[in-house]
Amino acid sequence: MVKLDTTTLAKRDTFPEYRELDEVVVIDQAEMIKRESSNSIELVKQDFIRENRGGSLMKSLERVPGISTIGIGSGASKPLIRGLGFNQVMVVENGIKHEGQQWGADHGLEVDQYAADQVMIIKGPASFKYGSDAIAGVVDIREKLPPTKEGVDGSIELGGRSNNAWLGGSANVVARKDNWFAEGRFTMAEYGDFKVPTDSVFVYDFGVALHEGQMRNTAGKEQNFSGRIGYLGAHFRNTLSVSRVYTKSGFFANAHGLEPRQVDAALHDKSSRDILLPFQEVSHTKIINKASYAAGKQFLQLDLAYQRNDRKEWSQYVNHGYMPPVYPAEMPYPATQERAFDKEVFSINLKDELFLDKHELMVGLTGEYQRNEIGGWGFLIPAYDQFSFGLYAIEKYQLNPEWRFTAALRYDRSTIDIEEYRDWFPSVIDATEATPADYLYRAEDFRREFDNMVWAMGVNFAPGDLSLKANLGTSFRMPIAKELAANGVNYHYFRYEKGNADLDPEQSLQLDFGAELKKEKW
Repeated sequence: MVKLDTTTLAKRDTFPEYRELDEVVVIDQAEMIKRESSNSIELVKQDFIRENRGGSLMKSLERVPGISTIGIGSGASKPLIRGLGFNQVMVVENGIKHEGQQWGADHGLEVDQYAADQVMIIKGPASFKYGSDAIAGVVDIREKLPPTKEGVDGSIELGGRSNNAWLGGSANVVARKDNWFAEGRFTMAEYGDFKVPTDSVFVYDFGVALHEGQMRNTAGKEQNFSGRIGYLGAHFRNTLSVSRVYTKSGFFANAHGLEPRQVDAALHDKSSRDILLPFQEVSHTKIINKASYAAGKQFLQLDLAYQRNDRKEWSQYVNHGYMPPVYPAEMPYPATQERAFDKEVFSINLKDELFLDKHELMVGLTGEYQRNEIGGWGFLIPAYDQFSFGLYAIEKYQLNPEWRFTAALRYDRSTIDIEEYRDWFPSVIDATEATPADYLYRAEDFRREFDNMVWAMGVNFAPGDLSLKANLGTSFRMPIAKELAANGVNYHYFRYEKGNADLDPEQSLQLDFGAELKKEKW
């Protein structure tokens, strides 16, 4: 006899229950930022960087419309936005302005391109949010988001290029347990002399023969390390990150110094991977702590950062003018240390965002202190201290799903103190007869104070697949130490550079229009 479970049968005979759920919207954050911002923005993701990887992150971004680069060799390059570069373009890494010796064409950006997960490129004035130096635009580099699942993960990337026999790669490991996560990354690369499709080049008015088309002494190497640890709570989050980027790269031997003809070509041509004089070494260390608290419709964020950029340029001692023909043994620097710059930077960013039904209000404060020491036997810019701060407010108003308006106002103030510098050699033929007055001043002690007010207005109109935007705004850039107080021979460019202590801030008024149409198939 078989006993039936009538309860089970009853359940099987019942009809399925249907429930209507609320609408689910999947948002592409990158596309949302582009559509809601009145600035011209390009968002570059990791896949693009990987597919277009060059010798540096800026080289990898060259394929982005409106972006080009300036650089020497393979490892040093800097961005140009709409033809403007150097200190007219700000580079931000993980919310903190990158501060190095970025005033020279051969001064590349000390950023590990393997650690960049997404890059937001703002074209046009962005001083209302980022401050001075954002007169042409901003390259905002962001690291990978914290892992969402528990466990351990990692990756290894390897690469190579034939032009200069570049070999390198990067490895990282990331782990998460409950609300905590940690990540570490190590990157290494080495490359040889850069090749060009010719057997000779002209340096100004004289020809230079090349060995197998190689630009002698343009080899280099790179060694980077970064790590971070963070806590991810329901309302409070905090991430501490530490990174160090080290690069060593040679200068083209026939285009450096006052006598480029006096180059030992046989020595340089023995190997395409050695790094001989002249060369540069740069070590950039960053410590960044990012804390945020979200409660209801309010979002608070505090960023604290420390940077140290230690840059040294090495070359054979070359005397000119009244410099002694033999380098004095009592000098505190080696005879091969042409210049040294040691910059320390302390930064703070405080931001408060309030999200209402149709309004999004952001107020913020930024502050920065710089101390730049100098060394070496060659003088170009003096040591200096600089302090700056800024206050800003940004209002975004959404009239309806199609119309959005933006208004911003910012005030900045900066003070720079230039230190005096006197030649270490007297300007007389016989040094034994020199008096204190014969040691000439290259730079005098002086202080400059700058302040500026900028504004911006923007509108977005997005009816369906079409997106229209316009932005009108002012922007500014405060003079840097080189522009104010340079006074020496720049051997990289065969020229004498002299600053002007009376310079005023650079200002601009810019108007941008943008239109974008996206369909399913084109």
